[in-house]
Amino acid sequence: MTAFWALTFLGGGLGLLLAVAAVWLSAAENPLAQRLLEILPGYNCGACGQSGCSAYAEVLA
Repeated sequence: MTAFWALTFLGGGLGLLLAVAAVWLSAAENPLAQRLLEILPGYNCGACGQSGCSAYAEVLA
């Protein structure tokens, strides 16, 4: 039973640590790139020469 509680608290603590790290380490997104991404069709076909619409929006911005 001790192992159960140890793993439960360890998993919960690591999950909380990951949640805090995700907030702290998140990169700010370019608002112009987000606006362009909304305009693009979202097919991610690569016809523009980029790997997808989000990469193309970043190049345009």
